[in-house]
Amino acid sequence: MLQNRGNYRQQGFLWLVATMVMLALGGGASASKKPMTYKGKTHPKKQVSLMKRFQRADTVLIGGVAKITGYSVLESMPPIHVLRFKLGECQSIKGRFDCNQEIHYSTRNPKALPKKGQRWLLALKMRQQTLPKSRVRYSLLYKAPVTKKSLRIARIAAKTPLVWKSWNRKPLGQYIRLDVAQVQPFWQHKWVNPYGDGVFRITITNTDYQTHNVPALKVLGRGPGRRIFWERALLVTKEGQLHEVPGASKVSIPKEARTLVLRGGESVSVNVNVLRLGCKICPGGGGADYTFHLGAKSISSFFYYSHKYHSGLANSSRLKRNK
Repeated sequence: MLQNRGNYRQQGFLWLVATMVMLALGGGASASKKPMTYKGKTHPKKQVSLMKRFQRADTVLIGGVAKITGYSVLESMPPIHVLRFKLGECQSIKGRFDCNQEIHYSTRNPKALPKKGQRWLLALKMRQQTLPKSRVRYSLLYKAPVTKKSLRIARIAAKTPLVWKSWNRKPLGQYIRLDVAQVQPFWQHKWVNPYGDGVFRITITNTDYQTHNVPALKVLGRGPGRRIFWERALLVTKEGQLHEVPGASKVSIPKEARTLVLRGGESVSVNVNVLRLGCKICPGGGGADYTFHLGAKSISSFFYYSHKYHSGLANSSRLKRNK
C-alpha cells in the first residue's frame, strides 16, 4: 500500500513537471495573442510594436521610391548594405519632410532594400551630422505596406507622442534651441571614425534678445565657473531604451541650486560620451543612433561603431583629449 502511494506521488510529480513544460512551450504562444491595453485602448502586441516605431520617428509619410542615388556595401561580417534614395510624390502623416531630401537606409539583409517604384509607409529619423561636414540626414527606421491598418496605427501614433516615465519634461521654452554635434576625435582614421568616437556636444542657445529661464536645468554659482547639473536633466535613447547619461547616479542637486538663466544669444554646452553606455552592434561594427532628450525637446545624431577600434576606447583616457 505504501509502495502504491509512492507510485501515485511519483506519477503526480511527473504530471506536474509535464504540465509546466507544456505551459512553457505552448503557453507563451497563446499568451502572446492576448490583447494588451495601450493609451487607454486595447491593441494586439504587434500593433503596439508598430505604433512605438512610428512614435519614435520624427516623420511618418507615404511615398514611393523614385530614384536610387547611391549604393555601397561595407566590409563586415555579415556585410552592411547602404542605400540612398529619393521619393517622388509623398504624403506626410507626422512631421514635415521635403520630398527632394535624400533618405539613408542600411541593413544586413539585401532583400529588405527598397526598390525603385515601390510605395511604402515610411518612418524616418532626422539625424544631425557635423563630421566630416554639417548637414541633416534622414534615415529610414521602418517601412510597412500601405494598408488601412498601418495607416490607422500611424495616425494614432502621430497624436500620441511617446513619453518615458522617467523623462523630465520641464519645458526649455520656445526661444531655447537644442543642438547636437559630433565631437572631432583627436586621432582621426579615414575608414574607422569619420563620424567621431561617440562623444557628442549638446548645446542649448537662447535665440531671443531677451533673458529667459530654462526650468529643465539647475545651476549652482554664477559666471563662467557655474556648475550646471546636466546629468540630472539629460537623457539618452539608444536601441529603443532610455538611459541616464554616464555618471548621473553619482550627482545630486543641492537645495541652494537655482534655475538656469540665459541672456539673449547666450549658449551653454556639455560633452556626452555614449561609449560608456555600452553598444550592442553585430560583429565588425555598424551605425549607432542616439537621441538626446532635454526637457520636452529631443535631437538625434549617430556615429559609426567599430568593434576593433571602439571596444577598448570606452574608458580610455584618449577620450578626454577630444577637441
